[in-house]
Amino acid sequence: MSEIIREKIFLSTYQEVPHATYIDVDMMEDKGKLVKILAYVYCMTDSQKKILVGNHGSMIKEIGSLARKDLQDLFEKKVYLELHVKVSE
Repeated sequence: MSEIIREKIFLSTYQEVPHATYIDVDMMEDKGKLVKILAYVYCMTDSQKKILVGNHGSMIKEIGSLARKDLQDLFEKKVYLELHVKVSE
C-alpha cells in the first residue's frame, strides 16, 4: 500500500519531492465491502510539505485519488483512503 501511495507522489509531483519521502500506513480496516486506510506521508521540510499538500489541498487530493484507484484494483473492493502530510527531519 505504501509503495502505491509513494509512486503516486512521484508521478504527481514530477520528482520535486526527494526519495526520502516515507509512508506510514497507520490503520487498515476491512469492513466487508469497504477497506478503510489511514496513512501518513512524512517529508523532510516544510517546503516539501507545501508541495505535497498543494494549493488548498489539491495535490494531496490528486495523490489520494490516483492511489485509491490502484488500491481498489488491488483489494477488488471500495477503498476509503485518508492521507495526512507531516514533516519529520
